Amino acid sequence: LDLLGRADIKPELKNVISETLQSAKQQLSFINSLLELLRLESRAINLRMSTFDPNLPVNQSVQTLMSLIREKDINLALHLGEDLPEITGDIAQIARMVTNLLSNAAKFTRRGGQIEVYSRRLLNGGVSAIEIQIKDNGIGIKKTELEEIFDKFHRAKDRGTEGEAGSGLGLAICKELALLHGGDISVESTVGKGSCFSIRLPLSK
Repeated sequence: LDLLGRADIKPELKNVISETLQSAKQQLSFINSLLELLRLESRAINLRMSTFDPNLPVNQSVQTLMSLIREKDINLALHLGEDLPEITGDIAQIARMVTNLLSNAAKFTRRGGQIEVYSRRLLNGGVSAIEIQIKDNGIGIKKTELEEIFDKFHRAKDRGTEGEAGSGLGLAICKELALLHGGDISVESTVGKGSCFSIRLPLSK
């Protein structure tokens, strides 16, 4: 399809090929996400463990999505704790969790809206942990969906503020990654006021 799109053909055919190519890329992305989720669920994945500042993957995710956030004219505020103790984990996978949640926040927040990102130390079930929160003032999530939000293939009934749709796998992947790191993930939301997703990861021993 890519080669056909570059060929000397009628403009109307180029449009069809371009749309088909985009659809194929979306399907490939979905298949890759599904395979990764299955590997996570079966624990057939090796985490590349290291010890690092928990703000590092947060800043990486912010940089990755900054163009998308600016494109929607969203105000992003960072409230990252200073001198936080280190955590042990796979920095790329933790950054992926934050990127996924930040991307969702941008998707469901209207132009000119607000997203806040927090990192802090707390006790989680009596265990010292680091909490990373992504809070927005977007469209929010209905109560009927909150209990299923981290289930595989659960796709929000509401599309993004500009028609964006997801695969229904992103939050399920986040949940499995949090569990693999000995942590957890949760959400609080009010329709019309926004959502707050929280990742909690245990401190290094």
